[in-house]
Amino acid sequence: MNNRTICYLIILIQFIFHPFVKAQLKEYRIYVYDSSHAPIPGVAVSLVDSTQTQWAITDSSGLAQFPAPLCVTCRVRCSMLGYHELDSVIDFSRTSQANIVLTKNTRQLQTVEIKSMRPVITSSHEKIIVNWSSLSSMIKGETVWDLLKQSPLVEVDHNEQINILHRHVVIYINGKKEMMSASALINFLKNIPASKILQFEIIPIPTSAYDVGPGDAVVNIVIKKDLADHLEGQANFWATQNSYFNPTGNIQFTGKIGKLSFIQTNYGGLSGSRSLFTEQYSENLSGYQMNDSVLRAWRDMKYLGTDWYLNGDLDSVQNLSLHFSYEHDWVHPFNPEYYSFSYFSNYTVGSSPDSTGKTTEDTYDKNDNMCYAFQYLVSLLKNKLKLNIDAGQIHYYDYTDQYTLNKTMYQNKTDTPLHILQSINQKVHNTSAFLRFQYTLSTHFTLSAGMSTYFTKNFSDVNWYKYQTNQFVYDSSQSYTYQYSENTYSPFLNIDGEIGKIFTITIGAKYQIARISGKQNQYSILDRNTNDLFPTLILNFGKNQDHQFTYSITSSVNWPDFWELSPLRYYSSANNFIDNNPHLSSSQDLNQTLRYTLRQRHQFVLSYDNNKYGWGQYVYFLPNHNINLTRVNFAYTRSAGLYYISQFAFFDNHVQVNPAMGIEYNATKGQDTVLADYARFNGVAQCHMFFMLNEKKSWTAGLNLAYRSRSLSGIYELKGLFSCDMSLAKSYKNWNIRLAIYDPFKLYSLHTQVLTPLPYNMKLTGNYDSRYVSLHITYTFWNHQIRVEKKSSILDDIQNRLGH
Repeated sequence: MNNRTICYLIILIQFIFHPFVKAQLKEYRIYVYDSSHAPIPGVAVSLVDSTQTQWAITDSSGLAQFPAPLCVTCRVRCSMLGYHELDSVIDFSRTSQANIVLTKNTRQLQTVEIKSMRPVITSSHEKIIVNWSSLSSMIKGETVWDLLKQSPLVEVDHNEQINILHRHVVIYINGKKEMMSASALINFLKNIPASKILQFEIIPIPTSAYDVGPGDAVVNIVIKKDLADHLEGQANFWATQNSYFNPTGNIQFTGKIGKLSFIQTNYGGLSGSRSLFTEQYSENLSGYQMNDSVLRAWRDMKYLGTDWYLNGDLDSVQNLSLHFSYEHDWVHPFNPEYYSFSYFSNYTVGSSPDSTGKTTEDTYDKNDNMCYAFQYLVSLLKNKLKLNIDAGQIHYYDYTDQYTLNKTMYQNKTDTPLHILQSINQKVHNTSAFLRFQYTLSTHFTLSAGMSTYFTKNFSDVNWYKYQTNQFVYDSSQSYTYQYSENTYSPFLNIDGEIGKIFTITIGAKYQIARISGKQNQYSILDRNTNDLFPTLILNFGKNQDHQFTYSITSSVNWPDFWELSPLRYYSSANNFIDNNPHLSSSQDLNQTLRYTLRQRHQFVLSYDNNKYGWGQYVYFLPNHNINLTRVNFAYTRSAGLYYISQFAFFDNHVQVNPAMGIEYNATKGQDTVLADYARFNGVAQCHMFFMLNEKKSWTAGLNLAYRSRSLSGIYELKGLFSCDMSLAKSYKNWNIRLAIYDPFKLYSLHTQVLTPLPYNMKLTGNYDSRYVSLHITYTFWNHQIRVEKKSSILDDIQNRLGH
């Protein structure tokens, strides 16, 4: 029985037992909008009757949910800074949904100190919500990127790849997918101050209505909505010292004038690091041994960029936003990379190597990223029908010249000199569009339908040169061109609503039509036409607010992308090379998550992923001591985890502690010539602590700890990893100063061993430039409030409150 059949059976069981799970309790759903019918996130909503009070915080769609309320005629209160507080009585005898409109408070707002803080981590249907605004006084001087790394279940590795429960993450901002390249998106998040963030919405398994690929997770970053008209200018400077001094900075302008708001950022700086990699390889039968060490010194990598975001309300029901970004990177290393190696034809303790030497590698690289996108939103039929249109393009250009010299000091018979130049030019053009209709069928059910399209073209020109008689000579046997194209069309249908009054359900499906082709030197090496159905089910059970269960399941077919299918080959020596695999096939993935939330404070998450024919890196040991690292399809890869997430506050909320811990299981099974049959359990733990040292003088501190025990990743066994960083921050008038120290004890080193049943031993070590000191200074040089005189009538105010 395959994964898709299991998924269909579970969905069928839910509908079979639907008539038997009805109860007298139900869930109330309250949507909060402003006068232009735009949802307001972060509103505190309370539901009061004679016996109890329930509270909830609206999410990015303006929704506050109250599972299993005890009242029929309820007193509802809504409060939000910058809006008039609403206190009203609502009759839910004939409906379970209410729409509320808040009007802005035009009076001058005074600074208010809030002692009672709402919970930092809460749950809402498929979302885990991290309310960073609750810690606004403790995260001054930090950025959105800093907060993302401190969020539960989110893991950011040394290559700045973002994962949730081993799933790739797609970033949304205010419910809108960001159509940007990976490097431009990371710099965009690093340039947004943490003070502008309201909350993160972490979605391990999103519904079919999200514009994401198979198996992807989502993090929706909700930015605070500007209430008053204003213009603000802010300058940021970072001074980072690892092995090199890396200064960076930006100037950001934000503002709101009437219905128009904008964010404009210009940034630039230097980036560099120095990391040491080692490889130990030996053959049990022949006695051959090779030791290789790599010192990679990237210095003075320069980058400049600009980002423009414009958002405007065309009228009370239409909204249009535009986003443009451009970034240019280039590097000419000040110091080359040095590899030292030694070869032993028959190694014994104390023996001398047959040959020693060093490899020098120089890389000259420059690339350009340009992205532009727009989004149009409109509400029709008294807000019952909503239309969402997104479209954008990404253009990426990369030009790389890489020189590799394998210089032998003295040799016998075990190594081969290498002196080559690889020149690689790449052009990538991505075009995507997303259309979604959302219609409110009744007070209990909402229908979403639409389509996402994705078109990408990639052209690579790889030229090889071998050094002969004092010059580089073109090698036509290794040079090639590669053209890759991918066109996908994904219509979807999604329904969410109430079942049995104490259940909320979201059920949907996405049908993907994909056309993929690849040509090397005009000859086809890749041609795939696929049609796949991806069902998704999310079921939420909440007898009351203190006990909530959420179960999510999805089945999908996941295809490798261009970067995994490209035939590009990279040599670190004449006997050691890494390449991709244009013949990788798809994987059949089943993803499940069960989450239990206790009193909106403690969360237990059980996750399980089964990837049939999942792919990963594999090592082939070839004749003549050659080693090939490539990607292959395994019979399956499986991962499971049980996690606990919580939050604690001490000393009148002056100390906030957010711990997370869990146990994980990973397994890899090979097939055909891929020899692998491994499984491992490992533990994970992280803890983020915030301290208010001196409230009057605005002194704060932070401490972040993370640990992963010995674990399994594909055919690699990884030793335990530990990371630590600490920070001290001070606010004074228009200044925020933050000093942070990362990995002060130099413990973040990657030690791996290749698992194989063959008589070979291979160990790899990566000592990254993870210990560094960072000074971040923020200066608000311009903060001008704009007062706009506007006449209004009592009748307009009444109509706004009634939602007309």
